[in-house]
Amino acid sequence: MKALLFRLFSLILACLAMTAGPVKADSWIPPEKRTTVSSNGQFRFTAYPTPEAEVEAFFEREMEGRSVVPPHAIGRLQRKRAKGGWETVWKVPLANIVAPTDARVTNDGRHVVTFDNWYSTGHGENVIVIYRADGSVVRSLKLTDLVPDYYMQILPHSASSIDWRSNAEIGADGETVEIDVFGPGTTFLRKDASSLRFRIALSDGNVSRPEEPIWTAALAKA
Repeated sequence: MKALLFRLFSLILACLAMTAGPVKADSWIPPEKRTTVSSNGQFRFTAYPTPEAEVEAFFEREMEGRSVVPPHAIGRLQRKRAKGGWETVWKVPLANIVAPTDARVTNDGRHVVTFDNWYSTGHGENVIVIYRADGSVVRSLKLTDLVPDYYMQILPHSASSIDWRSNAEIGADGETVEIDVFGPGTTFLRKDASSLRFRIALSDGNVSRPEEPIWTAALAKA
């Protein structure tokens, strides 16, 4: 595991070296199976991380410049049975090589939303991924699909990650996911800066940014 962490952090640090702003040292525990239950308790989503050996072998081959198909974590959505127990709705490979760090499930089980990549929050093509009722992907979003690159750079950075959100919940209508992104001025030691609320449609992944003039003011401050 130490060798794997070193490789992952080396790749991430190489990218961060080209960005502005200080970074903070950090550490990660090994990924574990995580289960998220819908607010009504009728559905649950479990993310199973890719075995360590498979992840390490992938990054070894990738660093050697060899063409290789990446491994993927596995996700399973289950529905509660009327007579007790759970039945599987779908079980598919997720967009994450290692594992997502967090997830949300709608009360009707029609959508699952995962967040970030283990060992590197805020980075990558799948910072937010929306899955349909059959496990297929509606949309995979980068952090820059929400905020411009210069805004992303002023968010708190660690050696491996970007600390970018304070909260995420399925909207009351069950049709959106509402995400609170840290506002300008947020640091690791000061997280009382106001957050900005983004809404993403679960049907197509369309992003609705904060209302004006709040959004324009935040961009100007960033």
